[in-house]
Amino acid sequence: MNILVSNDDGITTEGIKSLAKAMSSCGDVYVVAPHVQRSASSHALSVSGEITLRGRVLPIGGLKEKLLAAKYAKIRQVLVPKENKPDIQEMDQEILDGLKISFVDNMNEVLHEALAR
Repeated sequence: MNILVSNDDGITTEGIKSLAKAMSSCGDVYVVAPHVQRSASSHALSVSGEITLRGRVLPIGGLKEKLLAAKYAKIRQVLVPKENKPDIQEMDQEILDGLKISFVDNMNEVLHEALAR
């Protein structure tokens, strides 16, 4: 699972490092934040987007390209921000075939989907 931590809540770099360490201990998590990276070992689930430090999942751009990349990487499940649901509904079924799309609104939903596997 890839997570990009947004710094729009004014958190310090030390706070982001602590979050990365805590999230990485949950299993196959890849946290991307300023100067912080952890590696993942599973490609069964993909998450694209940003979360605020309060746990809100923000909408993303380039969704079609990200879904095509997930298919190419043989990823089976993709977590997409709920605010991007209209984008999914407008896509060709050919792009969506073979992908389980789960819509998430907050970090609790992300963790539930990621850790329930």
